[in-house]
Amino acid sequence: MSLADARETGEAVEAIVADAVDPLRRVPDDAAEWHDLDACAPLDGSEAEWLRLGGVAVVERHTAVECKAARVSTSNGSRETPGRWYIRAGQHEQLVDADATYILAVYEGVSDDLSVVSALLVPAVLLDELLLQRSWYEGHSGEVCKLSWTTLLDPTRRSPP
Repeated sequence: MSLADARETGEAVEAIVADAVDPLRRVPDDAAEWHDLDACAPLDGSEAEWLRLGGVAVVERHTAVECKAARVSTSNGSRETPGRWYIRAGQHEQLVDADATYILAVYEGVSDDLSVVSALLVPAVLLDELLLQRSWYEGHSGEVCKLSWTTLLDPTRRSPP
């Protein structure tokens, strides 16, 4: 998947999440490039069948939310492997500093036929603890960390599409 295709898919997943989780509103890039969504009301995880809370009972109103998307499975050349979220170091630092939250979504399908099958709302500061134990490498837009979605979500607890 090209970088342009990955961005397009990420924006499509972001739109699905924003439409399904009513208190979330999209934030245009000209307003803030470091996060995608804003919580306009508290979130408690009951907003969508596929949404789970990680390490938090509620996401407060006015919390910045960054949506990351990972495919259910992807080919690594020789076999299928769980998809990964790509966490960019500079953006992650901004999210931690702002007490922001990630919504880490898992999707299946392609192009106009995407569906979110699972997602985790997790404070950036909690994800930071996990990322400290991971390897980082130089990517297209600076330092990045790849995180398999099965690290945080149980693959047997996927919601039906």
